[in-house]
Amino acid sequence: MGPGYALRALRGTDAAAAAALIREAFAQMSAPVDPPPSALRETEATVAAGIAGGGGACAEAAGLLVGVVLWTGQDGGLYIGRLSVRPGWRGRGIARALVAEAEAEARSAPNA
Repeated sequence: MGPGYALRALRGTDAAAAAALIREAFAQMSAPVDPPPSALRETEATVAAGIAGGGGACAEAAGLLVGVVLWTGQDGGLYIGRLSVRPGWRGRGIARALVAEAEAEARSAPNA
């Protein structure tokens, strides 16, 4: 738990909100890239598939998702992706806390 937010596992019912957060976070990149990041194409369906196929965690504040990370088991390890923090919530340690959740998941995996 951080200041003003709580961490929890992502659920399938979070997919639409998580996809919107990912798109918002990646749209606020400090420098434009060409081609644009594929994260801008995330949808409820793609995020729901990511949750079902691996998992993820989120930071939540008063019912609002303020950070998310998705993960999937890959090559005997854990691949993390779409680490995203809502622009107004950056600088509060949310990304660090979400990565720590992914690390804990990796350590608890059967092949860890």
